[in-house]
Amino acid sequence: MLWNKILTILWPVIFLAFCLPLTVCAEESIPFKEGDVLALPQCVEIALKNQPTLKAARSSVEAGQARVTQSKADYLPQISLQSAYDRVHTEFSGRFMSAGRTTSNYSTGVNLDGFVKKPFHR
Repeated sequence: MLWNKILTILWPVIFLAFCLPLTVCAEESIPFKEGDVLALPQCVEIALKNQPTLKAARSSVEAGQARVTQSKADYLPQISLQSAYDRVHTEFSGRFMSAGRTTSNYSTGVNLDGFVKKPFHR
């Protein structure tokens, strides 16, 4: 029962996740209509744009640039904030008397790390 509900919710998401990129790629890869006459420079441009080895090389360069950006993050300061609130109500009951007490606790914190980082030091 629960599995059917989850599948009912996730099925459209999965379908869109796989189908939308295919339609975008299909629209980008055909910049001309059937019957159009293309000049040689246009043909070369289309071939270079859609050549699988060149696409893989472009992706590799983009991945390398992302790794450089990621490695620069080690030299940036790291800031984290914490906050907590806790409320406890305690009941006391005795033979002649009963009472209650409510306690509220607040806590906050800030952590700053990495303002001075030595190069090549881990």
